[in-house]
Amino acid sequence: MKISVKKQTLETINSGFLIVNLFAGETKPGGGTGAVDKKLKGLISKNIKQLKFNGSKSGDFFIFDNPKNHTKKIMVISLGKQADLDFETIRQVAATSILEAKKHKVKTVATILHGAGIGNLDAKKCAQTMAEGFLLNNYSFNKYQKNQTANKNTIKEIIICQKNEEKISDIKKGINEGIIFAKGQNFARDLVNEPPEILYPKTLTEIAKQIAKDSSFIDIKIYTKKEIIQMNMGAFLAVDQGSAKDPYFIHLTYKPKEKPVKKIALVGKSITFDSGGLSLKPSDSMVTMKMDMAGGATILGIFSTLNILKPNMEIHGILPACENMPSGEAIKVDDIVKAGNGKTIEVVNTDAEGRMALADALVYAEKLKPDEIIDLATLTGAVIIALGNDIAALMTDNDKLNKKLTTASKLSGEKIWPLPLEKTYQEHIKSEVADIKNIGKKGAAGTISAGLFLKEFIKNTPWAHLDIAGPAWNETKHPLNQQIGGSGFGVRLLLEYILQK
Repeated sequence: MKISVKKQTLETINSGFLIVNLFAGETKPGGGTGAVDKKLKGLISKNIKQLKFNGSKSGDFFIFDNPKNHTKKIMVISLGKQADLDFETIRQVAATSILEAKKHKVKTVATILHGAGIGNLDAKKCAQTMAEGFLLNNYSFNKYQKNQTANKNTIKEIIICQKNEEKISDIKKGINEGIIFAKGQNFARDLVNEPPEILYPKTLTEIAKQIAKDSSFIDIKIYTKKEIIQMNMGAFLAVDQGSAKDPYFIHLTYKPKEKPVKKIALVGKSITFDSGGLSLKPSDSMVTMKMDMAGGATILGIFSTLNILKPNMEIHGILPACENMPSGEAIKVDDIVKAGNGKTIEVVNTDAEGRMALADALVYAEKLKPDEIIDLATLTGAVIIALGNDIAALMTDNDKLNKKLTTASKLSGEKIWPLPLEKTYQEHIKSEVADIKNIGKKGAAGTISAGLFLKEFIKNTPWAHLDIAGPAWNETKHPLNQQIGGSGFGVRLLLEYILQK
């Protein structure tokens, strides 16, 4: 599906499906929508009146036939209240409109640039978010289905019409950036959706190697089990003990041509299947646990874009990859293990394994002396109780990093919400027999105590923890995610963070 911009007005273009917009309460639309209305001799205004269309909710729409050619359609979609307009609204509206266009089996769709006219938003960013909406909506994972063409998209091209030549260059840049962001996110979605017998630690390393091979700016180091033992990563190794498959520790490094303005490290939980270990999950809870490597998938999705985006910073991607399985060799409750920084951990629950793998990865990351460290993990069920399936928890005690990630969240539409690293809750992970234990009080601040556990493995580097357990997996369909399964959450969020000026 090609996305392009043309110096042409919407009312003069030949397309099977035209998309125009209006704000809530508009009865006589202006701008590009008004021009189309005038060309159609007031048909849009007449339909608004006849249908009593208010458009109070963004994404509300109606469709009618072009009276000169009934095979052609005009879609009028609401941007909601003008005061509430933001980039996420534009992203969602683009996704909703293209979903409807696909139902009409058209080949070419033409649309105006949502938000950059009367909405007064940045044209480049509007184009980026529209491209994201189009492509994220168009994603499907059907490689294991017999009929892979059942819902095949017939749309060949989406044209954004723009008569102002001065904006065309920015719109092109925005479209290109949106395509890159969406491809990176869809790459991560593919990884999360793969079944665990296909995607396990070894195959994850092969995917990472291919990303490095495809880029002249990315190097990779893969540590085997023998090397992991030599690096004293006792916490990470303990998680893998019950698996028949070897662990791998993946380190990707992106370096730009110019002197980098900063160095960051991204650490992703990469448990390719989580059974809970000997603290075995119930069967229903084990379903979808192929997604416990979603943090690592997000990092690989980001690295798949860097060769094109070429940010001027040094970026390290760190993935401790293993399975958490029960067997006669598995780690047991009451065992004590030692992490790479020498701290001992009492294992109270083998299903609190992700934080143990991350502990050694964070120690490793800090040795690289980055300016900032961010980790992503499907870490706790408690975060879903607190924030639901659409919002990730952010934990950091660094105000500057908090602000950067919050800004990136607003631009990307990937929602985060801060939770405190409350010092009084440190007692929750205090152990009587080791330095700390791997889980806190039952039913009490589980997400925060997990964040405090991770903080034990950071000395002085600015650090943020993102618990993405809720939004990493789509439980239901909505415009940006038409398929239940992996969401690729965090790719757009962290790319916005990386590209901040």
